[in-house]
Amino acid sequence: MDWVPKDAYIVSWSNTDMLQIKNEAKAKSISDERLKPLYESWIDCQKLFSDKIQEKRAYRLSDALIMADILQEGKEHDGLSDAYNTAKLFAKIMQEPEFKPNKYIISARFEQVEPLKYTLAYMFKNLQLS
Repeated sequence: MDWVPKDAYIVSWSNTDMLQIKNEAKAKSISDERLKPLYESWIDCQKLFSDKIQEKRAYRLSDALIMADILQEGKEHDGLSDAYNTAKLFAKIMQEPEFKPNKYIISARFEQVEPLKYTLAYMFKNLQLS
């Protein structure tokens, strides 16, 4: 806790990291009053993102990055890469008071698509093989 600056934002994609720290501290009988303000100021960037775009659903980090026009760096679900990408998204949200996701990507990525109406069998149904 000594290395965390007083004015630092504690941000993660969802609250699972905070819950993991709480569970680890409990399992290891670690009781440190300095953790309480950390938990109280924790920012769930996934919720912040959904609130900013006025959606109730929880988005995957990779989808949120695409919607925010941010190139994902590193591998998805790699702790360091996810932390870096979450930080980039959080910074963009905080720097743009009127943050809006890319509407073209939203419509292309999340629109309801009709299932295919033709199958390979349908294409060859009138074919006469002798």
